[in-house]
Amino acid sequence: MVLAGPPSVQRESADSSAPALSPQRNANAESSPAMRQAPAPRAAAAAKGASPQGDTSQFSALDGWTSFNYLRTGQAVRHARGDVEGLAASVNSVARSATVSGGDLAAPVEARLELYRGTALLAVLEIAGDQVRWTPQAGGHPSVGTPPASALAALVNAVARSATAPGAELAAPVEARLELYRGATLLAVLEIAGDQVRWTPQAAGTGGGASIGTPPASTLAAFRALLARQ
Repeated sequence: MVLAGPPSVQRESADSSAPALSPQRNANAESSPAMRQAPAPRAAAAAKGASPQGDTSQFSALDGWTSFNYLRTGQAVRHARGDVEGLAASVNSVARSATVSGGDLAAPVEARLELYRGTALLAVLEIAGDQVRWTPQAGGHPSVGTPPASALAALVNAVARSATAPGAELAAPVEARLELYRGATLLAVLEIAGDQVRWTPQAAGTGGGASIGTPPASTLAAFRALLARQ
């Protein structure tokens, strides 16, 4: 006759299977939608300060512009993209540093660079102290950033050269024109337009490349007074 094992053995056998169910319960808990969808605090903070670089259209104008208009106090110059060496690369580098959504700058805007394709304005890049603001047109949203000091300095130098680079355009109508001759040969033309002047040297009678600048107000006033006495 075979006797059943003592009850204590049966209870131990049943209890020994309990730990095997615990990992199953943990796995179910970890796979629940509530657990999977709850973001980590760090991820939530990163999402709150999302960068516009996730939208590739934010900087698409950098590939498509063909000319630019540079505006600064007392100065406005229009150029083709390739007129000023190194400017396109500097614009690309500096503009892409504007990765923080929003348009607030810590300092007043000192200079404004408008990028065009033909007559269509594509984007505006503004410089304010050590910051820049990038604003795509046609419904784009502004973003700001602080580019490396060396990159910003390179851009500032490039746009400054644009004021005297060949092909510059005047911001106002020409109000006075001075033609310089040697005998019967026209050597150069100096034009006054508002607070700007345009200098155009002549080359064998066919014309040379024009350049534009903004002289000191006192110098320009004295020159105007001299012309008025002629």
